[in-house]
Amino acid sequence: MSKFCYRYRVRYKDVDRMGVMYYSRYFEIFEEARTELLREIGITYREMEEKGFSLPVVEAHCRYKRPALYDNVLEVYCWVSEFSGVRMTIDYDVLQNGVSIAQGSTTHAVTNDSGRITRLSPEIADLIKEHSFEGAI
Repeated sequence: MSKFCYRYRVRYKDVDRMGVMYYSRYFEIFEEARTELLREIGITYREMEEKGFSLPVVEAHCRYKRPALYDNVLEVYCWVSEFSGVRMTIDYDVLQNGVSIAQGSTTHAVTNDSGRITRLSPEIADLIKEHSFEGAI
């Protein structure tokens, strides 16, 4: 699989009085992109929850390079860069007009219904491995 692209238009609620997108909004966009990446892989987050799994964020990073402004269209490229069965890292590159304006990653633990760390079921793990970015895992 190549890198998945999630498109996002910066909304009025995302920006300060100067029209610049809030830094914290990148983390929310990362979460939205992650959810759509899972859908692209072949399982929705809701389906994972129904099977008794969740992916809480245990670590998040964002390197801010330049601002996004109100009404800009962003391309958020994301891909699974690491996967061990109990832990998954997704990397992100946010582009505006072909220029990278932010990069980051989120690391997720795999937990069961009781919040304990567990391995994903083989069918879900295989989907993730099969659709991970080539050379990343």
